[in-house]
Amino acid sequence: MNVWSGMVGVDPRLNECWHWFSALWAFDYGNPEPLASLIQSEPIPPEFSGAVANIVKGQRKPNLKASVKSKIPAIERARLAATLSVMFGLIDDIKFRAWESEDLKPGVITIADRKGVEPREIIGELKARREQILRLVCTEFSISQETVENLLREARERVALWPSV
Repeated sequence: MNVWSGMVGVDPRLNECWHWFSALWAFDYGNPEPLASLIQSEPIPPEFSGAVANIVKGQRKPNLKASVKSKIPAIERARLAATLSVMFGLIDDIKFRAWESEDLKPGVITIADRKGVEPREIIGELKARREQILRLVCTEFSISQETVENLLREARERVALWPSV
């Protein structure tokens, strides 16, 4: 799944290796299946050879304490975090970084001009969409907003460490 491909500042190689990144994250939360399947089916990318070697040597072990507490299945953690990051990133892009090429107005102002409304109304709509997405995830996984925020924070930390995994 190439969820990180549209994100500014994220190494394209991470996108290429996303399935490995996700599988290692699942391992860290007690689910070795995705990583085992990848190891059996394709060569280990160089960025992951050290992590896999540490697993084999017993130096890297899953955090079973965290996995027991987690209400998000280990295999879903990376996919959910990436999907939410991309969705929230798109909302932020529309709000702050999207530009109309003709007159270089920020996206919200351009959209507001086209709709004949005040920019604050568009910002309110975007905020409502973000909250709607957040509520949906919380309901679907029976988790709190704080849990989602913690997941997104962990995702940012893991991505920031790249290529170290």
